[in-house]
Amino acid sequence: MAQALIDAHRAALAAAARFPAHYGPLLRRLARTHCLAVVSNFDYSPTALANIDAVGVRDVFVAIVVSDQVGWRKPRPDIFRHALEATGAEPARTLFVGDKAELDVAGAHGVGMDAAWINPGREPLPPGVKPPEYEIRDLAELEAIVTLRP
Repeated sequence: MAQALIDAHRAALAAAARFPAHYGPLLRRLARTHCLAVVSNFDYSPTALANIDAVGVRDVFVAIVVSDQVGWRKPRPDIFRHALEATGAEPARTLFVGDKAELDVAGAHGVGMDAAWINPGREPLPPGVKPPEYEIRDLAELEAIVTLRP
């Protein structure tokens, strides 16, 4: 019964996830020249990993940090530091990309990373959140940004 509930939960989350066709090739191109990682506030790592596997991109990530595995959730600095340690990246040379300003942008800034906020609806920045260095509508815009960064 427990496994059936887990499978149903995983299927519902996978159905709600959005992964446009152009994301896979984009991530593969970026992975040739950049160290890519995932930092996710997910309550059940097997589901998070299954979703990544389902779209066929697990191999492009040097690290996948899921909150239930490490015990911290974004925007807490610890989860970002864990990812930095796992990749060997320096905060000042790292760009964090996320779609939740209050979690992703604020959390990245809290550890000294630049941030790119995916904001397709041009929503206003939540009060108290420092503006990201970049605001994009679609992940495809990231490629131009990272080629300009030192």
